[in-house]
Amino acid sequence: MVGRFLSGMSIVTALAIFNFTGAIEKASAGDGLPDLRNVRVAMVIAPGDFRDEELKYPYKYLKKAGADIVLACTTKEKVKGMLGTVVKPEMRVGSLKVKDLDGVIFVGGSGTKTYFDNKRVLKFARDAYKAETLIGAICLAPGILAKADLLEGKRVTCYDSISGMVEQAGARYISEKTVQDGRIITGSGPEAAEKFGKAYVLTLSRFVKEKTGGGS
Repeated sequence: MVGRFLSGMSIVTALAIFNFTGAIEKASAGDGLPDLRNVRVAMVIAPGDFRDEELKYPYKYLKKAGADIVLACTTKEKVKGMLGTVVKPEMRVGSLKVKDLDGVIFVGGSGTKTYFDNKRVLKFARDAYKAETLIGAICLAPGILAKADLLEGKRVTCYDSISGMVEQAGARYISEKTVQDGRIITGSGPEAAEKFGKAYVLTLSRFVKEKTGGGS
């Protein structure tokens, strides 16, 4: 999927993300990742100041597992991460069709706060949950789920600065790197990005099998 991910990008953009896309091909076959071919996941990033690692690692493991990944944002212009990664989203959030998705990951970073009151993004989050996709959110991104009223009664982790926000939304804040509760998986921040990415991929595999009747 590297070619698809880079389609329409400039050489500068491609070089900026090469460090993590190129490394995927060198990953060992012993990663123990499931087969996610024919599984489609949208990764939603902020229109600026997304957190680079929180895009890098989930993308890396989804790609390694063979998933079809679409990068979405509220703009299709190039956007820059907090650590300098530059990417060009393929689709606007409002153009995503939840019926075509098996999973959604909301990437964190300081720019994610711009989505807390974005009606289009919040509607997409609610629609994705109603469509029974597997929802992932890391760092500040669980705040999107809080604002979308999706966390009532859920066990959740997040960046500690918004722990009060998720609790006000009815969630139980858990101070751990990753937490799963039903169809919602959350991560605490960039230090948890790799663990979060692996956990999301493994859970998505089980989820898809159960959804399609292929589970044991």
